[in-house]
Amino acid sequence: MGPPVNYMFMLFLGLGLLAGTLRTVRRFSRPEMRIISSFDDYFSMVLVLLFLLTGMLALMGIFWAIAVYFVIAALFLAYEPLSKIRHYLYYPFGRYFFGADFGRRGVLR
Repeated sequence: MGPPVNYMFMLFLGLGLLAGTLRTVRRFSRPEMRIISSFDDYFSMVLVLLFLLTGMLALMGIFWAIAVYFVIAALFLAYEPLSKIRHYLYYPFGRYFFGADFGRRGVLR
């Protein structure tokens, strides 16, 4: 990839990292969010933030970040089906099968 493509990817990863960090801080700081949050929520958020951070560092050419990025990616792929974050993976398939089974001509059985 050329430098402009790297810069674009780094920009989007940085924006995702910023948004995720702000959401994590909000979840920690608001009592009503702390009540409904579990360890799984915090762990998922931190794992995604580490994934974005190491991805951005890997695009900058930092060698150790590439290895850490692949380790975090493998952990994330192993952890995702067992966690609450699995809706990112299963949502499109669920919508397709729901529509195929029940959505004939816009009428549900």
